[in-house]
Amino acid sequence: MPRMRILTVQEQERFDHTPVFDYAQRKQFFNFPNMLIDRAKTLRTPSSQVGFLLMSGYFKATKLWISTYVILKLPPISLAIV
Repeated sequence: MPRMRILTVQEQERFDHTPVFDYAQRKQFFNFPNMLIDRAKTLRTPSSQVGFLLMSGYFKATKLWISTYVILKLPPISLAIV
């Protein structure tokens, strides 16, 4: 039986990749409440803390959990939040 196609090729590409944010969007999606920052501080390593906050920001923007593998493949300039 053939696989059912739900998304177009372009929609699937958008779904599979992280969004690119401009300055205003970065300020909007990566401005975390103190409660979330406190939660991140409970994680043991700095990389876990940053990964948690990045995934939270991407979730806030897309309502999808984006794999840390996908985030780690981003060029370093894409991770600049400021």
